[in-house]
Amino acid sequence: MKKLIKFIPFLILPIITMILLAVLYFKTLGNDEEHRVGNQTGNLWNCGLYEEIGDRIYFSNSNDNGALYVMNHKCTHFKKISSDSSAYLNVTNKNIYYSIQDSTIVKSNYESSAINTLSTVGIYRVRLDGTHRSSINDGNCSYLNMNGDSIYYENNSEEEGKQLYSYNLQDKKSTLIADEEIAPVGIYNNRLYYSSEFDGYTLRKINLDNMYSFTLLVGEYHNPIVIGDYIYFISATDNDAIGRCNLDGSNPTILVNESTSAFNLSLSGRYLYYQVNDGANNRLCVMNLSTRKSKDIIRGDFEYLNITSNYLFFRDSKNFTDYVLTVGDNSKLGVFDPPVIK
Repeated sequence: MKKLIKFIPFLILPIITMILLAVLYFKTLGNDEEHRVGNQTGNLWNCGLYEEIGDRIYFSNSNDNGALYVMNHKCTHFKKISSDSSAYLNVTNKNIYYSIQDSTIVKSNYESSAINTLSTVGIYRVRLDGTHRSSINDGNCSYLNMNGDSIYYENNSEEEGKQLYSYNLQDKKSTLIADEEIAPVGIYNNRLYYSSEFDGYTLRKINLDNMYSFTLLVGEYHNPIVIGDYIYFISATDNDAIGRCNLDGSNPTILVNESTSAFNLSLSGRYLYYQVNDGANNRLCVMNLSTRKSKDIIRGDFEYLNITSNYLFFRDSKNFTDYVLTVGDNSKLGVFDPPVIK
């Protein structure tokens, strides 16, 4: 009997160890979306209607009131994930986080402005297969952006106005970060590059580790996008021209000396796509940043410039036609007309 008692601890110890390892495994499995960044900064400035993960492109289908769809990287084999009118997509290898657009959205309800935004209600999460849909926040939330195990977003309420919040995926709590209008879109290396109405849209940077804020460039700048060693922006100081500066704010340079309303960059940082609004000759253009040469893509008024590795998606703001353009020097333009799946 004494021998049996002596052996019991040795039998229990491996069992406890196996249980602990199993718990850790499933805990890790449940958190397999930690420590990743969200959608492309340029896409989020354009309402985050598309995001590419692996060989799939998740998108808000304007033919189906903005419902959440997925297709392969060749823009075929469509599947409907959710009927929610979705925007500001952030896709992980497990879930899709997004805002639901306010009211029933059809193409004519989209609003165009120098800084594209959509009125939304709430943050939601759904599995990649469309199951386990759940609400994270029921407020008017925009500019969702994942960073690590947090989702940063701008909350807009009648009582408090626009405020910057973060939602922790682990403790499931929202925290007020800044009591001012800050779109948490330009996160790069755990630094948030932004401009705020609070200080006249001066270009600034926040270290998200300690929340220290730094002034980078004095003036009025919008839609900062960090690619490589540069910050790209729309400069209201220069009649809405597109410029860039170094990451420390030095050496500001104008690239597109025309009035623009929207822009995005290819993932490689080689191509700059932008909408020119000069009244007489509105058009969508592309600049090869290696040569600084520009060319017109199509005349008209366009918005919601969303990029993937191979495509630029955008919309005609007059007739609400969606277009798709292959990225590169020898690009091909076509109408993007995805099916409606019941």
